[in-house]
Amino acid sequence: CAGVLHHLPAIAAVTAPSPVSYLRLTPNRWAPTAIDIVQQDRGAALRVCPVFAATDAEGTARQFNIEFRVSDGAASPYMALGAVLFAGADGLHRELSLPDETGSARPLPRSLADALKGMEESEALRAWFGPVFLEAYLRHKRSELAHAAAFSVTELCQRYADVY
Repeated sequence: CAGVLHHLPAIAAVTAPSPVSYLRLTPNRWAPTAIDIVQQDRGAALRVCPVFAATDAEGTARQFNIEFRVSDGAASPYMALGAVLFAGADGLHRELSLPDETGSARPLPRSLADALKGMEESEALRAWFGPVFLEAYLRHKRSELAHAAAFSVTELCQRYADVY
């Protein structure tokens, strides 16, 4: 989980890949706004969910699922899952630790433009996806943002609803 949290500012460009994605990732929508891991909180980026009642310590340890909440239907499942798996594997390889629970979680990117900036600055994503693919993805998404700027929020949501 530590690797996913560490790389989340960059992988959000893949898991929340549309301008409309960031309309959901705002406060008071049961959607994540910070880079955190919390038990039973729909506003967490990583939500820890118990799935059954346990009667012993071992059963308690096995009862949890982790829910990744910074993704939506506009994401390619292959790219999103690949990015999350790479981030998790990197966290294991580098033995990253979870952030402390002081309540000072970093905010998620507030827009697709912010997420693309995080992606562009990430050496890890450049290595995972390769420089040619990464540059093509960034150009494509920035072109999408330029076209989206011409529409109101209502029009934009309708256009994405028609496609997805």
